Amino acid sequence: MFKLDKRLQAIANFVPAGSRIADIGSDHGYLALNLLESRIANFAIITDKNPAPLDSARKNSKLANIEDKNLEFRLGDGLSILEPNEVDTICIAGMGGALIGEILSESPNIVETAKRLILQPMNGMKPLRTWLYRAKWHIADEKLVEVDHKIYTIILAEPGESELPTSLELQLGPVIMQRYRKRKIFREHIRDRIQIMQRVVLDMSRSILAKRSPKYLELKETIEEMKSLLHCDEEILSEEDLSNLPTMIPRSL
Repeated sequence: MFKLDKRLQAIANFVPAGSRIADIGSDHGYLALNLLESRIANFAIITDKNPAPLDSARKNSKLANIEDKNLEFRLGDGLSILEPNEVDTICIAGMGGALIGEILSESPNIVETAKRLILQPMNGMKPLRTWLYRAKWHIADEKLVEVDHKIYTIILAEPGESELPTSLELQLGPVIMQRYRKRKIFREHIRDRIQIMQRVVLDMSRSILAKRSPKYLELKETIEEMKSLLHCDEEILSEEDLSNLPTMIPRSL
């Protein structure tokens, strides 16, 4: 059986027995193949917009002797290669939150027939969570996992209207804030978010126009709210401190 790392295993744990899944942007296909091997999924569609990862997934399926009518490989972008009611579970992992939101919003006929969305955004958590609630989905569960000193967020969303969480909850996760509040990984998660936002605030502070924008004020307020959760009073990081942080700024927060 394909052994999953903690990130993919956390995604797999959100898939109920008997599911029909689509693994969007599957890469090597490990998640879908593991779910079929363990008989958790009855049917799986492995997709990717590039031929090479899809070929790799096909090779892995042959190694595992999973070549039957319950598995399909499809080359294409997003959910456009799916049909309504084909699957009940859509998994999208390893992409930016804004991109995941775009993929979902571009195929409403597919999304509205799904029973659950299992999402692992690399960034852009707030806009993704906001999109879910505005699209009449709600966050049923969330999980934080650490792999190779990096913390990942996994979101389980189910259909149904619910009250929009607070701005801070949309940043950190409404379920995460309840379940992980007293855990070490939660504090590390907050520190990661603060560092990312501090870098953006510092860059924006160099522009008078940017400093007057609502986004700048919102980011500073959110940073202070997050610090209060840590019971600390840290200053915005200096240029020297920021030089030690990852250089890539996410497209969205």
